[in-house]
Order: sequence, then C-alpha cells, then structure tokens
Amino acid sequence: MGGFVPSTDVRTGKIGGGGDFPRTLGQRVVVGLIALIALGVTLYFGLR
Repeated sequence: MGGFVPSTDVRTGKIGGGGDFPRTLGQRVVVGLIALIALGVTLYFGLR
C-alpha cells in the first residue's frame, strides 16, 4: 500500500491539500468520483 502514497498525494494535493489526507478505500473512491466528474464537466463544456 506504500507504493500508492505518492500518486494519491499528487491527486489529492489539489483537492484535499495535504499529506494527512486519509488513505482509505472509501476516500479514494470519493476523490476518484470528484476527479471523474470534474473531468467530464471540463470535456463537456470544452467540446461544445
């Protein structure tokens, strides 16, 4: 699980903003959903 810390810190650094961000599975799912929604909205308005 230690190998996932740097990559998740890079992603959550923008949203959560810290290394103290909980590294639980549920937290990753929430962050992943937020990232997907943000990406989808950006692409949606970008392609219009």
